[in-house]
Amino acid sequence: MKKIMMMLFLSAVLAIPAFSADQNSMQKDALTRLYGSVSRITVADIKTVMITPFEYSKDITLKTAEDAVAATLAKTGKYKVIDKKSLKELVEQQKYSISGLTDETEARKIGKLLSADAVLFGSVSISGEVMVITLSLRDVATGALLWSDRFEGEDLTRIYFGPGLRSGFFSASMPITLTLPVTLTQVVAQPLDINNGFFFAFSFSYVQRMPDVKAVSFGLDGIFYRGFAQFDDLTKTGIADGASSYTFTAKGSYTDLKLNLCALVRIHLGPLLDMGSDFLILYAGPGLDGNYMLADATYNLKQTAGGVYASGDVGYTKQIGQALAFGGVTFRIGLEMRFTPAFSVFVEAYSIPSFTYNFNDVNVPGGAGIDPKLTIGAGNNFYGLGMRYLIF
Repeated sequence: MKKIMMMLFLSAVLAIPAFSADQNSMQKDALTRLYGSVSRITVADIKTVMITPFEYSKDITLKTAEDAVAATLAKTGKYKVIDKKSLKELVEQQKYSISGLTDETEARKIGKLLSADAVLFGSVSISGEVMVITLSLRDVATGALLWSDRFEGEDLTRIYFGPGLRSGFFSASMPITLTLPVTLTQVVAQPLDINNGFFFAFSFSYVQRMPDVKAVSFGLDGIFYRGFAQFDDLTKTGIADGASSYTFTAKGSYTDLKLNLCALVRIHLGPLLDMGSDFLILYAGPGLDGNYMLADATYNLKQTAGGVYASGDVGYTKQIGQALAFGGVTFRIGLEMRFTPAFSVFVEAYSIPSFTYNFNDVNVPGGAGIDPKLTIGAGNNFYGLGMRYLIF
């Protein structure tokens, strides 16, 4: 049943359309090198440049690259630019079709009619999360290639949010202090430590990449998840209180809703090692840990010698919002493998501050008191495998 539910979850998640990058930001990043590149063109007799309509792939919605390139060429002061608007007016006057300008031969013919010295061709496409702009400048008369360059750009500021799965292990313990009816002797009962397995988590990230150093980015990354401790039923016999003896039983579960927020430095190994993709990302950084604690338990204290006393089953519940606490400082390190811009798998480890919450004293009939104290993260570490799908 669990496997079926897991498959249904993954199918539903993967059916959600992934986020789309800001194409305006990608184009701006791609053309940051353009001014320096065209400034190095050394052909002395090129005075007038005609810019043809660029070819755009189907996934491009922003079709303004020609305007940005024209403005940059004019900014150099070296060229008279026949831009898209001027070209359209002149072509219509000459009774030509502007759609034919993507053909090199036709474009050069029109360039000659307009007294241009060179024709600039361009194409714009999306490859993963990268916009690729390819430009080439050709001599009107001979068709010789005078200059060409390729520019790649990304959306440097990204906000991610999406569901995921994580696996890991953290320990929990629950010492219980008993205040007995007669002599107020306090006895501590200690259940076994608990390990946790797979659980759902929501991730949200703000990532800022650097324009000139694509191998490094900085992020603010948050994880919201549920840690669950299902303790083994506890039975402690022979609890002495003067001449009396008691048996104490406890059973229940304790939930820790955690918010883990980290400031991460992300090293993109693809650009760093010239691997041609952004598949591997190494990340590390410090953070803060916050907790909402919940409890649902049942206790029973029964006198077995020196008298007759039984508290009966005493239910105890702590709801969300009644137990909010700051956990402390944490540190996270991991390796992310990005299979698509939206879907990634990661292995990571981070410390969980050892956090103890004193639940309110549970008063039971006969003047006894039960004081549970839950500690999450006693092992002070968390590690495992996870995956996430980013919606936007």
